[in-house]
Amino acid sequence: MPTCVDGDIIRVTAKLAWSSGTNDIQNVYHLQHSGDTADDEDVHAAIANVLDDAYTYFNEYVPSLTSYETIETWNVTQDRPMVEDGWPVLDAGTGAGDQLPSQVAPLVLFNTATARSQGRKFLPSPIETAQAGSVLVAGILSEIADYTVELLDGVDGGTWTLSFGNYNVNLSRFAPWISAVVKTILRTQRRRTFGVGS
Repeated sequence: MPTCVDGDIIRVTAKLAWSSGTNDIQNVYHLQHSGDTADDEDVHAAIANVLDDAYTYFNEYVPSLTSYETIETWNVTQDRPMVEDGWPVLDAGTGAGDQLPSQVAPLVLFNTATARSQGRKFLPSPIETAQAGSVLVAGILSEIADYTVELLDGVDGGTWTLSFGNYNVNLSRFAPWISAVVKTILRTQRRRTFGVGS
């Protein structure tokens, strides 16, 4: 059975869609494995549970037409696929009302202790009532802050852990995330258009 070992870098792609099966929205994360060897299935399940919990915080602002498709894990260090499966619990947004344009998204910046290494995540386009004049309302800002705390806590597998961070393939360098900044003004993710992955 394939396993992850101490130091392995895991790439995770969290896939969502505006229409089932299109994967219009993708958030890519990198994590580093520390501690005992662990089976791929166990590592994938633990990561998926953390992401499911994290996205649940702001799901009330995600439009109901947005579906949670799959979570895919890939072992970068061993250069091989691990597991791709559905989200543990989430299946669709619960936000009522019209969605903002597909290119408009909340932005979160993740800081590291490494110079010029900052993570960024454009979250799914929220419903219109999540903002007022392009400024995110207090409710969604609080929920996104909880999302960041969930990720900064990492993944606890008992005898092994996984930390979220930035991976530079050219330098073979992993920089763990140490803090986060939730931007209050909506940003534009230009590649995020219907029928095109982001």
